Amino acid sequence: SRASRGAKAKDWQTLGQIFHISHAELVALAEYLLSSPGSIIARCVARHRVPQDTSRKRQRVFAFAWDNLRPYLGHRTFADLILAATRRKRYPDALGEAMLKGGFEAVLDEQMGLLGQLGDAEGIKIIDQL
Repeated sequence: SRASRGAKAKDWQTLGQIFHISHAELVALAEYLLSSPGSIIARCVARHRVPQDTSRKRQRVFAFAWDNLRPYLGHRTFADLILAATRRKRYPDALGEAMLKGGFEAVLDEQMGLLGQLGDAEGIKIIDQL
């Protein structure tokens, strides 16, 4: 089956080049890059030298994020707890806030470090053991 765009979707190929972004756009982009689980995983993978030099290795990191972490973070019970702890109305915004305030990046860093330093994992095996 073929993926389709919603009625409101823009045809990105017809948009002109962007030569300037506003301060508000820059702040929103920075906040997203600091707080999104995928960005956090990418930074941790880089810090712990998990190799990304082949398509297969990149797919294993993506599979961790998509197949393991996403269902956990998207579980209704987890989402209800996150939303109850914030004034944010949208779950993606509340989740990003929780990622920052809860120190998810530090927790992931510590876990990856322990797997490598105290365990026998190195490289892509760190992701496999997460």
